[in-house]
Amino acid sequence: MKADPGNIVKLDKLKQLIGNDEEVLERYVGTFIQQNSEDIGRLRDQLEKKDWSFLKGIAHRMRSGFQLLELTAADDICRELEENSMNQAFHQHIPELIDQLDGIFQQIIQQLENNRTPKD
Repeated sequence: MKADPGNIVKLDKLKQLIGNDEEVLERYVGTFIQQNSEDIGRLRDQLEKKDWSFLKGIAHRMRSGFQLLELTAADDICRELEENSMNQAFHQHIPELIDQLDGIFQQIIQQLENNRTPKD
């Protein structure tokens, strides 16, 4: 599956949850970027270690943030990672899925950075 996220970042749901508080939004976006960047590295580490259970847990945790921002392409890949990690016949697909997720995440970062409120 080659996912093209297009203009995928949707902040409406998050803004509604935080009462349109720009400061909270800015902190959330920063944390989201940092945490998911680290998690993609962790996915690669667990792939190398062949720790499929831990890899599944990381992918599952990442889904909640992607769902909150309605990032369906990234969420779908994480779901596939969860499913493939528990089926040895599909382990060979995991490196490609991680690469796809990383590529989409880089686009997400770019869009989030472009949408950040400039500081005075």
